[in-house]
Amino acid sequence: MVPVKKSRGEAIIPSTLWFEWFTLVPRPWNQGNDGNRLRRSDMKLLVDFMRLYIEGGYSLGEHKDGYRDEVLKLGKSVEVKLGLYFKEKGIKAKAGGARLKKLREVHCAGHFDAHIQRFDGLFRAGLVEDPSPLSSINQLRLLQLNASI
Repeated sequence: MVPVKKSRGEAIIPSTLWFEWFTLVPRPWNQGNDGNRLRRSDMKLLVDFMRLYIEGGYSLGEHKDGYRDEVLKLGKSVEVKLGLYFKEKGIKAKAGGARLKKLREVHCAGHFDAHIQRFDGLFRAGLVEDPSPLSSINQLRLLQLNASI
């Protein structure tokens, strides 16, 4: 008898993870050790990569009217930009986990350094209003500049 292969869970697209990060109750960053720590860590990192594709900053105030709609709209627009980047590079990953894996590879190669510098400038200028804790925003570091050290 052939063993039954364990089925994988449903593929989750990046905009869904983005939406969950900002709208789940309790917030993913407030869950301590409850829930799936790996999923929370992956979600945090994917959201940080997605932030790099937002040009001109953004404002997400939890107590503003239309907050959830704005989160969804921003997540979808970033997902489109990510999709174009992946298509340009010939990368076929579509789900959040697969995209995160490829984003890590590209980041390790130093290809996001310009994006990271741009986002860091926006963040330091106060053009990024984000309800996430500061410990989860702008955590990606430059790699090319440190390669010679």
